[in-house]
Amino acid sequence: MSTRRTEWPRSRNPGPSPRTCRFTAPAERWLALDDWEAAVVAFGRRLAVTPYTVPDEVYAPIAARLTREQIVALTAFGALMVATNVFNNALDVPLDDYLEPFLRGEARHG
Repeated sequence: MSTRRTEWPRSRNPGPSPRTCRFTAPAERWLALDDWEAAVVAFGRRLAVTPYTVPDEVYAPIAARLTREQIVALTAFGALMVATNVFNNALDVPLDDYLEPFLRGEARHG
C-alpha cells in the first residue's frame, strides 16, 4: 500500500476515479449558456488547460465586462479551482454525489 495516499471517506456512490473523470460533452452542449456565461467558461477552460496564456479573443469579452479588480478575482478563483483539482487528482479524492449529473452531462442550467 502506498504511504502517500490517504484513504478518504467514500460517498455512497463514488463513481469513477477523478483521474478518469471526463465530461461526456463540452458544457456548451448540455448547458444553456448565454454569451457572457460562455465567455466565462472559455476563460476558465483556458486557465485549466493552458494556464500560462489566455488569448486575446478569450480575454476580450471578460475585459469588456469586468473591472481589472474583478478580472483578478475571477482569475484567482479559476486558479484555486485548478489547484483544487490537482489536489483531488493527486489524492484520488472521490467526486461528490451532487456533481454526478455534470459528469454524465445530465445537468441542466436555468
